[in-house]
Amino acid sequence: MKRIAHCIYAESARHTGTDWSRNYVWYPDGRVRRFTPNEVERVQGFPENWTLPRHFDEHRADRLDSLRYHAVGNAVTPPVAEWVGQHLASVMQAQDLERLRKAGTAVAAE
Repeated sequence: MKRIAHCIYAESARHTGTDWSRNYVWYPDGRVRRFTPNEVERVQGFPENWTLPRHFDEHRADRLDSLRYHAVGNAVTPPVAEWVGQHLASVMQAQDLERLRKAGTAVAAE
């Protein structure tokens, strides 16, 4: 809802480990913030905290969000993978049925 907020996209002039393209939320009152790791997980179809490790070094916690963004960005979106899998299965089933039909026709012709 643009009346509440909308997304803006920022891209740096160079790509380094932490200086990569990012998505932000811009509110009409001028506030801008980056999407949280949980928000990007939900948008991609993952459950909340999917990329949060069970054990991590507290001294390196500042890098954790960056690693989580990268994990989600490099992942296959679960709903898309499910859709592709279901459609592949239906095509394969149709091909199997066609082969059985042809085999049955060939047997009946003998």
